[in-house]
Amino acid sequence: MPHAPAAQNVVWFTFWASCSSAVSADAVAMRQSASCHRSCGSFSCEQLLQSGVQCDQIKKLNCDCGGCCMPPPQPCQSLRELQSVAEPKLAVPASTDSMPPAAPPAMQALDDQDEGQLLQEAFLDAAGQGFELELPEDSIFNLDAELVVAGANVTLSSPGRGATLDGSGLTRIFHVHSRGRLLLQNVRLANASATNQSTTPHAPHGGAVLVEGPGSLLSMRDVEIDGATALVPEAAGGGVAAYEGAVLEMVDCKIFDCTCAADGGGIFVQACARVAIFGCEISRCQAQRGGGVHCASCEMVLVDVSVVNCTATFGGGISGPVMAAMTLSGCSILNCKATTTYGGIYCSQGGPMSLKHCVIRGCEAILSGGVGAFAASVAIDSCLVEGCTASGAPALLAFLASTYEITGSRLHDCHTPRSNVIYVGPQSVLNVANSSIEHLSTGDDPIFIAGICNLTDCQISDITAAGNTGALRLTGPSSTLEMRRSSILRCVAQDGAGGLQISGGRAALYGITVEGCSVNSGGGGITVNSEGFVHITSDGETRSLIRDCQAQILGGGVFVEGGFLEMSGTDIVECKVTGDRSSFGGGLCAFAGQALLTGVRIQRCSCGASGGGAYLLFPAKLVLRDCTFVACSAEGAGVSSDSSRGYGSGAALAIGSGGVLDMVDSYLIGCTAANRGGGVFVEGSSVVTIRTSVISNCTARFGDMIALTNEVAHSASAITFHTAGLTLDAPCGTSSLLESPRVPMAMPGLILRSSEPDGGCSSEEQPPLERLLEPGTQLATCTDGTDLVPICGP
Repeated sequence: MPHAPAAQNVVWFTFWASCSSAVSADAVAMRQSASCHRSCGSFSCEQLLQSGVQCDQIKKLNCDCGGCCMPPPQPCQSLRELQSVAEPKLAVPASTDSMPPAAPPAMQALDDQDEGQLLQEAFLDAAGQGFELELPEDSIFNLDAELVVAGANVTLSSPGRGATLDGSGLTRIFHVHSRGRLLLQNVRLANASATNQSTTPHAPHGGAVLVEGPGSLLSMRDVEIDGATALVPEAAGGGVAAYEGAVLEMVDCKIFDCTCAADGGGIFVQACARVAIFGCEISRCQAQRGGGVHCASCEMVLVDVSVVNCTATFGGGISGPVMAAMTLSGCSILNCKATTTYGGIYCSQGGPMSLKHCVIRGCEAILSGGVGAFAASVAIDSCLVEGCTASGAPALLAFLASTYEITGSRLHDCHTPRSNVIYVGPQSVLNVANSSIEHLSTGDDPIFIAGICNLTDCQISDITAAGNTGALRLTGPSSTLEMRRSSILRCVAQDGAGGLQISGGRAALYGITVEGCSVNSGGGGITVNSEGFVHITSDGETRSLIRDCQAQILGGGVFVEGGFLEMSGTDIVECKVTGDRSSFGGGLCAFAGQALLTGVRIQRCSCGASGGGAYLLFPAKLVLRDCTFVACSAEGAGVSSDSSRGYGSGAALAIGSGGVLDMVDSYLIGCTAANRGGGVFVEGSSVVTIRTSVISNCTARFGDMIALTNEVAHSASAITFHTAGLTLDAPCGTSSLLESPRVPMAMPGLILRSSEPDGGCSSEEQPPLERLLEPGTQLATCTDGTDLVPICGP
């Protein structure tokens, strides 16, 4: 059937939504204004608008397109009105300055009965010339060869429900090259299959459409691509492939059930001049890399794009290796899967990736079910990453030699049975602000930092770990951690630390909160071991807080197993060790390393054995400056009569064999021990120095204030105990305040006083030494031979 005359079938392509005669001079000026030429990523504002992108989508990219986003002129009211102003010629002379912008050249409308053969003939007849064509609604065109657009401008559209171009599993639908420009609207491309039928360098790629070469353009709006394949070995782009300087623009398109042998099950782009994809859906596509989208060596902008149920070996949703610069805004990557690595999205080798207002949900892989990077930079802003899993390695984030910037985002409900949920490798940086990381489960450390990590105004909460750390572990000699005004809440681990473990590197924590965390072994809140260095202090007026944390054996609040802890401006409150005979240091336990505490308050902490407030053992050293212990307790766990190991002793402080304590200007108030030393309990081989401090209203079975025993060391000289300016404050009539059956005490400047309103006991009511000493306790003799308090000592 011959083509209908052009004069009888003038059709205006719907990209030009307004009648030419209705375009006012003001509107023309608006389109040509300076704002239209402003840059928006790798595009200008005008280029995006001409592609059909809406102004509200452009705003999501934070582009200032100004007047270019003014409302468009009113469209024509009817086809008759449109035809009444159209002339039967291909173009309006460009030199006519007074005329409105020209519509695209008009050509024939094809009838359904022409089918694929007629469409192929139309493309062959117009080769190199360009045309515009409308296909009838609901028509189907079966093709046995691809339609080639080379060196020409071609526009193909269909009204209403659109038309279908079917490759019948035999051929690709379109091939655009040699500066060809193809505009598609409201058509469906079905059952296409790329072969080696073309002679261009990228012939096997692009199952439905291939666009390649500088100056070539593929622009699609409301196009659906269904069931396309590119299965020649190493073929890329199951649905669409764009190569080497080409431009790809897609608006409101759908790509379903497409597959390729190599990269980009739905879309593949490499070294393109521009790639912009707006409001599209890519679903159930498969590839080796990038089940939904694969981008390499170019910039790509995705706005309001959904990638759903896509699969690949690497990068189930989106992959961006080798210098890909990807910007995603308002996008969703849902239920994508990688059989090996990176279930949701990843980038590598230099390419920056920006995610804003995006959702990554339900993605899975063996390694990194959520977001991954290698030698790349990633920015995540106002995003939700949830329900991602990995069977063998990091479930949520994994990166090596990369930088992550996460702001205002929520990382939620991600799981891995064997490894970390978030892994920050060496030479990598993780910066997180105003974000939450919550409801994770793992068989190892949830957040593993071997690089640099900075957390500001963040919350890490509700994590269950079968490994060594409930929330975050810092390790490696060059690793660093800084936390400001951030919290770790309700985290649980088997060993190591309920909240935070510093195994190496340096940590600086300002105004942090660790609350409700627990561990089976030691360090309910924080553990410092190996070569770790930790500095904990306030952030301005905000003190750091470790509260309601617990361990089964050692250090309900803090456990120092090695390294160095420097703490100031911090409260340790209501922490405890819950075991029976072997539970030490309700607030803090130091088994090795050193701890320097300044202005720290340890309140209402408890243990089952020794050191309700703090416990230290050889070779640990604890230095206290201006610290306060209030209402701490050593409960004794039902063995208060067993004093051989000090069970139930040292309500505020217990110094085990070999420990070193240096306490200055500090207060022990209202602490209670079931056995010995309501204030301080000291075992053999220890060195204790207490200066200008106060022990007030503490109680115990023996030695309300201080108890010394050398039963472990079996040597009278094993304990070195010095005080200067110590004040003991206790009500009248209490049991003796000091117990030291084998070690003579030297206490120069000791002051006894009572906090009672009447000023305490008179010497007649209770002689000072009777009040002071347990039977068998010896005091060093003063130089004048007296033994009255204050006791001068040698």
